[in-house]
Amino acid sequence: MKKICSKINYAGLAPWVVMILTALLFIKSISFEPLRFMDDYNYVFNNPNIGLSLEQIKTLITEPVLGLWTPLPMLSFLFDYALAGLDPRIYHLQNLIWHLAAIAAVWGLLRELSFSSWSSFFITLIFAIHPQRVESVVWIAERKDVMTAFFFFATLYSYVLARKSGRFFSVGSIIFAFCAMLCKPSGAALPAVIFLLEIYRNRRWDFKIGLKLWPFWALALSYMIAVSVMLKTSLSTITLFDYPAETLLLMLNNYFSYIGKTIVPLELFPLYPYFVVTTFKILMLVLLTITLIVVILFIAIKKTEFLKYDLLPFLLIFAGLLLPASGIFTFSNADFADRYSYIPSFFLLVPIAIWLQKLPLQKIKRLKWGLCGYCCYLFFFSWSYMEFWRNDYAFLQASCETPTPNFRASSCLAWLFFENGLYDQALAVIAKSGHGSLQKEHQRSLITLYQDFFTGIIAYRRNQRETAYQYLSKAADSPYSGAVDAFSYGAFIEMMEALANLELERNNVPKAAHCYLRLAKFCQPVPHLHYYYAGLSSMLLENYKEAATAFQSAIESEPNNPEIRRLLKEATAKSSASD
Repeated sequence: MKKICSKINYAGLAPWVVMILTALLFIKSISFEPLRFMDDYNYVFNNPNIGLSLEQIKTLITEPVLGLWTPLPMLSFLFDYALAGLDPRIYHLQNLIWHLAAIAAVWGLLRELSFSSWSSFFITLIFAIHPQRVESVVWIAERKDVMTAFFFFATLYSYVLARKSGRFFSVGSIIFAFCAMLCKPSGAALPAVIFLLEIYRNRRWDFKIGLKLWPFWALALSYMIAVSVMLKTSLSTITLFDYPAETLLLMLNNYFSYIGKTIVPLELFPLYPYFVVTTFKILMLVLLTITLIVVILFIAIKKTEFLKYDLLPFLLIFAGLLLPASGIFTFSNADFADRYSYIPSFFLLVPIAIWLQKLPLQKIKRLKWGLCGYCCYLFFFSWSYMEFWRNDYAFLQASCETPTPNFRASSCLAWLFFENGLYDQALAVIAKSGHGSLQKEHQRSLITLYQDFFTGIIAYRRNQRETAYQYLSKAADSPYSGAVDAFSYGAFIEMMEALANLELERNNVPKAAHCYLRLAKFCQPVPHLHYYYAGLSSMLLENYKEAATAFQSAIESEPNNPEIRRLLKEATAKSSASD
């Protein structure tokens, strides 16, 4: 038996063990439903460009989705569609395959960086099954995360291989870097990451090496120029100039939260509450900052070499890759999410692995049992947390379990209750909505809009006409009124149709016509709805000729709609009679 065990290649088996455990963990996500409220429908299930015509394919890879240009992930969705239509199982399966490929690249990178087989095994396993991976792997729309991770780590792996043969880049590393950038903007950070990796490998801060990485810098610059052209706008504005104190506190909070959740994940939410500045949080952040500075100073005195070449390069990579999600950009405050830690968290684990390898052999043997227990904890935490992503209801319920949930989650859950006729639950959950310290006036305006909308539309359903009119009028007059469609396409239409009916009951025909005109403008991307509401507005104002023209255009876009045909016939008859 001992002879058999001695012949087993544990280093060769280790990556397969990691991938099998990861597959066993995430395999149940294949049966999960798409998340209607969280981008799955925007990217795939309600995307008119998901199709096999040349025009659809061209639009799919050139048009940004939700402000991001990600051509490779969009093409991967097209592959799923060609294979299985809109069956969500195949989309989930491809997400998992990319995650497994990223794990293989991580293992290869660690081994090429001369990490031992046991430390490579534990770091790869922790990275693979950590609860922070759940969001990226299970959520279909986050295909860009798992794809970027594979190409990102494959770039670093192929780069290290090239350096061992004396070259600063290879064709493979350039191709992988290019693919990473076409998956997500974070791929553009690769040149800086490679430079800091060189510092770790060469044990010296030689900035001249950065010049030898010119192909990667040129590629990143070309990509950023292409993105600015494709998006035709800036990605975001910087909040530091408008809210300096709050932004700095938010940045500290986000960085410490990511570090804490990476090392000891205790509680995760699908959608986090907004950050609110309180005296307690300020004291905690100051205390954590002081502690971090003291620890770094201690390491600088006792372990100078470790700080300069093992700790600092990887901490800079971690901090740099998380910068877009730190809170300094406007979208970050609303979207603090664990998926952002997919790639950065690996570079937080590397210095820990370096430190572990320097421990005495006796301590390492005891430590391995502790790491096994830690990995078991991560596995079962991820298994449990994954249930929150099973469907819209589970996702939103989990997000709203905090005392003051993110108002985006509470408004979507309220709409889900509303759709199912659970009006009291809808009003209760929307009343809990919370805002953050940044852009609080804007957020409060949106919360007020959503609360007015739900109060009004539920009163309308309950035939409470006065209450309905009061709140729906207020919601419609809000400068953010179109934002009610943020939680469900059709909410704005329902609001304005109800308000038009209430105006007609009050004999306010011009106001009712204005409601339909607003709907016509709102529905411009959908031709038959645009012309339908334009026709209704003209009918109320007795402009029958214009109405007939509008309904005729609507019929051309939606030829089998009996309601539009009836209105066209009526408008044509009244137009002829008036002539």
